[in-house]
Amino acid sequence: MPYGEPVDYTLLQAHNTTPGDVEDAIRLLAPHWAGGTAVDHSDFWVTVPTTETAARALAPRLASLIGDDVVTTTVAGDECRMALDRPGGDRTVGPVDGRDTGAATELAGALRGRKAEEFAAALATDLPAAERHRSAARALGLPVPDLSGLRQHAGLLVVWAAAGTVRSRLPVDGHGAHVVPLGSNACLVVPDGSGWSTDPRTHGRAFTRTAGTPLPVVGIDWGTNPAMWVSSGPEDSTLDLAAPSRGQVAAAAAAVARVAGRPELETKVAAALDPAADVSAGRRAADLLGVLGAGDVPAGASAGDLASWAAERDGGTHVAAQPGRAVALRHDDPAAVAPAFRQRRNLRRVRNAAGILELVGWVGIVIFVTQGPIVWAAPTIVAIGLLELLRRYLKRRLPPPESRR
Repeated sequence: MPYGEPVDYTLLQAHNTTPGDVEDAIRLLAPHWAGGTAVDHSDFWVTVPTTETAARALAPRLASLIGDDVVTTTVAGDECRMALDRPGGDRTVGPVDGRDTGAATELAGALRGRKAEEFAAALATDLPAAERHRSAARALGLPVPDLSGLRQHAGLLVVWAAAGTVRSRLPVDGHGAHVVPLGSNACLVVPDGSGWSTDPRTHGRAFTRTAGTPLPVVGIDWGTNPAMWVSSGPEDSTLDLAAPSRGQVAAAAAAVARVAGRPELETKVAAALDPAADVSAGRRAADLLGVLGAGDVPAGASAGDLASWAAERDGGTHVAAQPGRAVALRHDDPAAVAPAFRQRRNLRRVRNAAGILELVGWVGIVIFVTQGPIVWAAPTIVAIGLLELLRRYLKRRLPPPESRR
């Protein structure tokens, strides 16, 4: 799909929860899920971009786990389909697409009595599908994320594996990509612009979270949120390319050398990412790619220009997007993972509460130092230290669910 054309998408939206809880629930149900990153909204909804097949499998189980409503919306061609799943597992309403006014009214009524007539009318108009979605979402009180932001990522992956091995893991979630060899045991993976996101992390999940041995990956994104990350499994380490710290650079350089199996790269990567250098994120990305043997990549280019460059490389292969495949569920019954989900949710809530108390403590320190009584400063500092230790301990208790298999 060329850049600039309308993009099909599916959104899984869960009510009254948090991004961490939603991603936990999904990965407990389907450890090899490789969908999008959860997007938080201020009105108690969390949105996860994914494929329709995955959303249909996950939505009823997710509703049972989080104990609240889950709405699935698919925009495909000139169709806009919406469905509602409620806690209990057998309370699915829809999908509705505007042709059945009664079903549309039932869905809106089930979602806490929202504007049923307005919702049904929005789905039945002749407007483009994405516009019908926006109108229908407003009637239901649902957020509509800025999907254009998902297509502003520009970057690629360096994967240490033979091109054939890499191609066998693609496509992922309806996204196509170009695979460009870098010697016999490494290659570049460049998103081709199809699917709902050009973020190279979308493809990175195909190599680190799907079934099979995780492949060593270095991802580079010089788009709206410039970053580099290194992964060889479910967890990864991330570096801010726009303003890296010296400690981050040292850790990233060591991680790159480790996943590449080339100790000599550590010093070179550290130099390429020098935090003292007054350069752009694109320049750091270019220097890093040069160290990794991909110096001809147009780092800093737009996602579309980067895809065009990849399409012209000798020896490159285009793996076209295909419809998303159904997720492989580890447990069909949400009750099997409910205890683990509740434990992780409680740990995360305690950790977040500790973080808030820590922030309050720092505000207190400023007040005690500037206005008194200063005698309270010392015990407050001790309390802050204990809260920080608690947060670090709880973080160790919260690795990604798939790493606990």
